[in-house]
Amino acid sequence: GALSHRERLDRASFLMRLYEKSGARNLLYGQTVKKALERLAYFDSFLPSGLEAPARSRLPEVVRAEGRTRLKVVYFIGCASNVFGARTVRTLTNYLARQGVEVHLPKVACCGEPHRTAGDEAEVRRLAARNLVLFKTEYDFIVSDCSTCAHALANYDQFVGQDSPEAERIRPHLKKVMDVNTLVVEHLGLPRENLKALPETRVTYHDSCHAIRGLGIKEAPREILKSLPGVELVEMKGADSCCGGAGSYGFTHTEMSARIVSRKIGHIRECGANLVSTSCPACTLQLGAGLRRAGLNLKLMHPVELLARAQNPSEF
Repeated sequence: GALSHRERLDRASFLMRLYEKSGARNLLYGQTVKKALERLAYFDSFLPSGLEAPARSRLPEVVRAEGRTRLKVVYFIGCASNVFGARTVRTLTNYLARQGVEVHLPKVACCGEPHRTAGDEAEVRRLAARNLVLFKTEYDFIVSDCSTCAHALANYDQFVGQDSPEAERIRPHLKKVMDVNTLVVEHLGLPRENLKALPETRVTYHDSCHAIRGLGIKEAPREILKSLPGVELVEMKGADSCCGGAGSYGFTHTEMSARIVSRKIGHIRECGANLVSTSCPACTLQLGAGLRRAGLNLKLMHPVELLARAQNPSEF
């Protein structure tokens, strides 16, 4: 309505003059704002679409098994999983319950791995002390959908102080810690019946560093993907090479991180996959950001999440 109401155009003219005389226009063409906007766009690329409320706020402390209880596990929900992977956590919890697993979801702190790699040992011990509730005799296993968290918990005697009484108490329980892929393949068994074909037919898998080098996990997630009807697992070049996320590395060393993930995205493009699967929420964020910046509209899903989707499509 500016041309129909001259006074509006006059007011707009005043704002234009103010914009020019203030020097803001010069900033727009200078490097300061340009760099700030580029940096904002870089960090924005990490934000997933359809972000849900944190997983922990929407789940009870105990999810009962459907039918006969086969196992009792405690599910450690890591920070990235809780905030950015709520859908994955909820899907995996429901899947485990359908397989006869009673899932306990106690309120926990960060596993402490980011603080350990930053050298903040005092904070590592404080956080670890809050997580000792995980190491109880009534649990058959301690599982996580995050390979970084699972790797940290498997070495928790070092986090609480290797010679401390707490370390002695929890040490026998450390062998119970595992990635959820391993729990499904080795202790629950893969369902072979009543699985529906997925729309994504070519899936590639990215090995997170903590999974393949820390926990030695390579085959379990691939066995899950191979069990899905209609799905072809296509191996990308350098599937076990770092994606450049490495926890907070992607935010503190942006240029190097961007170069590393760009190479990984090139390998994903080359293998022709229409879905990428990985078992680390930090890798999911990093790969998702790399795919967005490259203009590739590919989904990222945890292997067990895909299995749950094939078993119960109505949940999605």
